Amino acid sequence: MNSISGMDLKIFNCASGEIEALTDLWLKGMNDFIDYYSSIPEELLTRPIDKEGETAISAGKHVMGAALGHFKWSIELAGLTGPDKKSSLLTGESQSREQILDEAERLKKIIPGFISPMTNDHLSNQGTTSWGEHMSSEGMIEHTIVHLYRHIRQLKVRLYK
Repeated sequence: MNSISGMDLKIFNCASGEIEALTDLWLKGMNDFIDYYSSIPEELLTRPIDKEGETAISAGKHVMGAALGHFKWSIELAGLTGPDKKSSLLTGESQSREQILDEAERLKKIIPGFISPMTNDHLSNQGTTSWGEHMSSEGMIEHTIVHLYRHIRQLKVRLYK
């Protein structure tokens, strides 16, 4: 098995080597997020980590919501059907680590099926994000991978100050 995520990527029948690589990198990032997020001591989950009142719970909810939204944008930009954002397990104000981890596991199961049909042509489609940045479908997927690691770092650095 040639995979950094530990998954047999052949099961996704990816349309291109590029989307297979991006799927592998994203799954690795999700596994790393899940492993780290699971290890945060319970008493630190709701402690503010910045002046805006961000907590590990709010960061986890943000990371999962962004993953779903970023993939939906990228897939639809490619002209394919994306996941329903309303399908998220994270609804309402109050969230728990368990709900966030359940959403992470759910996304790991559904996202590869949505992105596996993407070809190099799909990946090069260009659009404007909701925050006004011009990027390709591929760039958004790459952003989604780095986004996981940026927030892992945020939590690792700020939770223990």
